[in-house]
Amino acid sequence: MSGKEKAAQVLQHQDGDGDQIMMGDYFIPDKQYTPDRKPFQGVAAFLKRGNENAISTAQLVRLVGCGTARQLQKRIEVERAAGALILSSSRGGYYLPADGEQGRAEILAYKRTLHARAINTLRAAKAACRALAVLEGQEVIS
Repeated sequence: MSGKEKAAQVLQHQDGDGDQIMMGDYFIPDKQYTPDRKPFQGVAAFLKRGNENAISTAQLVRLVGCGTARQLQKRIEVERAAGALILSSSRGGYYLPADGEQGRAEILAYKRTLHARAINTLRAAKAACRALAVLEGQEVIS
């Protein structure tokens, strides 16, 4: 598969018997069974509640049965797109938010981390756009 095809992959919904949400080769069924009627267990089913109970990437790869950390990350990406609230810690582990006020604080901290990462990504993209404009001989307006 070319880089262009990979970049073009989008979340799509397939109707019919065995509804599922697809992204590339990964899916999250709307029901509790895969299309071939095997019980489905997403990554979230293996996670514990609370940051202090985060499961490392390496351990989760083994538990879930993924071949690589990248495969695990892709499955988590798909589950998140389907609405799962899977949090990640700065120590490299994954977990579900705790109950009550602790969970609220964990979600807020995770949201802040994502927001900061997004801002940094946008800054880098803006710098790249400026550099391209200069290379193409356009006037740059800040």
